[in-house]
Amino acid sequence: MISYIWTKDLYVHTTPITQEIYTEVLGKNPSVFQGDEMRPVENISWEEAIDFCNAYSEECQLAPVYFRTKKGVVKWDRKKVGYRLPTLVEWKYLARAGESTKFSGSSSLNKVGWYFDNSGGATASVAQKSPNAFGLYDMSGNVAEWCWDGPEEGKKYALGGSWAQSADECMRSAHGTRYAHVPSSMVGLRVLRNI
Repeated sequence: MISYIWTKDLYVHTTPITQEIYTEVLGKNPSVFQGDEMRPVENISWEEAIDFCNAYSEECQLAPVYFRTKKGVVKWDRKKVGYRLPTLVEWKYLARAGESTKFSGSSSLNKVGWYFDNSGGATASVAQKSPNAFGLYDMSGNVAEWCWDGPEEGKKYALGGSWAQSADECMRSAHGTRYAHVPSSMVGLRVLRNI
């Protein structure tokens, strides 16, 4: 089931993309933690997240927002309204949701997220903890989420922390720099699109 909320002129998926949705769109499941299709997809690189956004857009009959130059550099056509990754600023806005809590939705991570102390060493089905004030689930913990922008060539941010990280690493303000081409069982994605 696909669920979105509307905020700040955006349609935002309320959970990270699940293995069920990823498999329906791309016909494969790269996740390390399988067996429950409602777990977030993980073990995908930033480039694979970009490819998913484009394929998801096409499946929904929307124009893809990303394209590659002849040199293979990914560019964003901001005139298109297909699905995409949030920018760092958008992600932080969505995670904050107008609140001043330490984590997205609460100052207690146990209420809103799966992390090292409570995950049992794996991801969990999405939307099992409380959402933030915007109705977004799993923005702190479970899987970190790829963002569009990053600090330097070849590196991107995955924000929100994961099942394998400490509470401090799951804070809504924490940065997690990763190489764009390297997948990880700690990183998934959440999509949004402009209205």
